[in-house]
Amino acid sequence: MVPADLQQAHAQEEVRKMLTWPELRRNRWFKVGVALFFVIFVLPTCIGLIGSLIGIAAGVGAPILAVILQVVLGK
Repeated sequence: MVPADLQQAHAQEEVRKMLTWPELRRNRWFKVGVALFFVIFVLPTCIGLIGSLIGIAAGVGAPILAVILQVVLGK
């Protein structure tokens, strides 16, 4: 019979080994979690930032373009 301390130490060693970076990278559920994180959080954030930059550029550029067109067209 294995003593409880030795059994617990072995279990802790197994958990510690599972949580190393190479082991996590081989784990399928870890990959699924990373993919979901990117799809749920990172991708919408990037789309929102790009959209807001386009909106800012349009808001700044529209009056400038209007002035240029007024000068060019002479109105």
